[in-house]
Amino acid sequence: MGSFFKCLKGYLCLRTAVMFAVASALCILTSQARAQDESVTMPLPVESAPHSSADNYLSLDLQQYDYNPEGAQTTDQFSQYTQATTAFGYFHKHIGNDGTESSFESDGLVVLPMSAGTYFEVGVPNAYWSLLSPSKHFQISVGRELQNWSELDDYWHLGIWQPLARWDAADPISQGLTGIFARINEDNYRVTLFASDLFLPDQEPNYQTGDGQIYSYNRWFRSPETQILIGNGESQFNYAIAPVNVNKIIFQRSFAGMVEFGHEKEGPYFKTSYAEKPMNQFHIADHPNVDIGANTVNVTVIPMIVQEHVLTAETGVRFSNDSEFVLSDTWERFDNPDLPNNYYQSQLIDSQYLGLIYRQDLEAMGLYHSNIALSYVDRLEMTNPQTATIIAGQVESSADRLAFARLAGVQFTHQLWQKAKSGLDGVLAFNYSIDDQGVWLHSMLGYKYDPHWTWSLAGDLFGLPSSEFDSTSFVSIYRGNSRLIGGLTYVY
Repeated sequence: MGSFFKCLKGYLCLRTAVMFAVASALCILTSQARAQDESVTMPLPVESAPHSSADNYLSLDLQQYDYNPEGAQTTDQFSQYTQATTAFGYFHKHIGNDGTESSFESDGLVVLPMSAGTYFEVGVPNAYWSLLSPSKHFQISVGRELQNWSELDDYWHLGIWQPLARWDAADPISQGLTGIFARINEDNYRVTLFASDLFLPDQEPNYQTGDGQIYSYNRWFRSPETQILIGNGESQFNYAIAPVNVNKIIFQRSFAGMVEFGHEKEGPYFKTSYAEKPMNQFHIADHPNVDIGANTVNVTVIPMIVQEHVLTAETGVRFSNDSEFVLSDTWERFDNPDLPNNYYQSQLIDSQYLGLIYRQDLEAMGLYHSNIALSYVDRLEMTNPQTATIIAGQVESSADRLAFARLAGVQFTHQLWQKAKSGLDGVLAFNYSIDDQGVWLHSMLGYKYDPHWTWSLAGDLFGLPSSEFDSTSFVSIYRGNSRLIGGLTYVY
């Protein structure tokens, strides 16, 4: 249980807690200093998973990271480090005499630190047992399973519907909800129901605590402010993490339902999903106390679970050549945790996410094994008539997700050349934050030497029109995390 608790603490969205502490100190000390919102998670809509087959695989990926050394937030963060990642997948199916199919499926990865600056991490997107009726129209499954509740949420990894492993915010991993699933699958419609008493939140970067401070070697972790200027002097922050009742965290009730009309592979369709569940990110409150004699602010960081209501409606058209057009709309409303007056927390802002996705296979243009994807997402803050659910605060939200108001992106995937047992693939993605003109460029080349060995070279480049651009977007905060990644993968 001790190791689980340590892992659970690593989930905490401490970047937001930083801002809670600063805002709290400002209120208590009546300071004119300004607290900046560091809530940010803007994942690239690209995930890589080495597979030796569609069902069963085991791979080892050795990666060397080289970050911009001037972009480290603190001296504790490394610019060069090495890590190894083992990815696995397992699928087994049994067919009974009456035609009933039972199966077990799982996939995941383990990150192994190979040098200073890395941590041991584990992610399991899927691990479930399922039973399929002889008619193939009804299925029930138990465990952790990824579902397509929202195309837009999955594309941009918003983290609204399903939790994410975000120890690398530029390459997050979607993970399924955990519970009982029931599905009805007919030619013209599909229904999915979900219920659970178990909740597993986002996995955030690992960190350490010591001497009243919180820090991490991870380049995607934002350390809390250590001091704040008050008049002609400075006050020191001393942080402590409040004890967490694990049972109250993981035993949370949730349910969800999804209905889709239209053929699954081709033609127009309409899909709507609704859920009442815990927010996948921790809501962080803090309880600050000022020690005037010692000129310090003692801040106790308190992780909390907040319930939310999510509704998604999507419509679009699927084409026979794996092309698709989607219009998406998601509404999200939070429940007020009703904290005492001497606690401080950020606003829980009810929001609406509007967006579109267009995927096009380029075979008709002579570009075989190539496709292009265009997407746009816009977050609209909603005014809730029930003011009790909008909590006063000086930071935006503990929902540490899409740190853009409006975002557009294009991604191009192309197989540069292919032989019988080898090939060269490339990916180029361009993301543009419209309001602050922030740019994020991602590129990747993968050379498959034979069916087992693959060399890869990837890079992320962040930029703004000015280094002093006043923005709290992903690009602005992590502009120093431009990097190159070299990798060698062996697939068994």
